[in-house]
Amino acid sequence: MWANDATGGANPPAEIDNFSITTACQKPGNLAYTRESDTVANITWSHGGNETSWTFQWQEDGDTTWNTVYVQDDTNYSFAVEELHDYNVRIASNCNANNQLDTSFWSNVLTFRVDCPVKDTVNVTGTENLSAYLPIAFNQNYNYTQQIYARTE
Repeated sequence: MWANDATGGANPPAEIDNFSITTACQKPGNLAYTRESDTVANITWSHGGNETSWTFQWQEDGDTTWNTVYVQDDTNYSFAVEELHDYNVRIASNCNANNQLDTSFWSNVLTFRVDCPVKDTVNVTGTENLSAYLPIAFNQNYNYTQQIYARTE
């Protein structure tokens, strides 16, 4: 450690320690995902303070760019999604105090997966030819209860 005591030596480089960056605009919290329909996600959040608008961003997980919209007055936003995809969402508050635009730090990122919707049970009755309705595959001699079919089959 260098001391300014006139004994010689070289001055060390300057250093700043123990500082923090703050903003008067508080970030929103309590982000939550609900599924509005098969193809629409709805995100809700709570106010960080007295803000009345937000910068809302979402992306499919793994993307490098964010989709951005500005939301006024409502603490929810809906956007189109695809089944079996993961999404990331984050929100910042926009505050206007003393005619100075201030933006909060980003909220914590909410990550969610859009699952396939639960469909009604299909009941098959009667003695009609089931091969017209059910896929027939004799792979590995599995019966119908042992076979799993993708939605597109």
